[in-house]
Amino acid sequence: MSARTDRLRNELADLDKRIEAAEASHSAAKSTFGRFEGSASNPMWMKLRNEVDSTLAHCRVLEAVWHRTKADLLEALNADKE
Repeated sequence: MSARTDRLRNELADLDKRIEAAEASHSAAKSTFGRFEGSASNPMWMKLRNEVDSTLAHCRVLEAVWHRTKADLLEALNADKE
């Protein structure tokens, strides 16, 4: 295996951990928002809703990076075979 494939595997492992943490953060934000009993006109409602949205966006960005890194790894593995 080349150094590039090792680096990509390490990046994927790191991304897996970061995705897991981001999903836990998103789940916590959703839970907090779900327990909020104020009305939509309450400023805290918007703050909690923004937190849910931003943690979801963070999860999606990390997942997109993971897929791109996985594709790069597969290309590198194919290049190593040749």
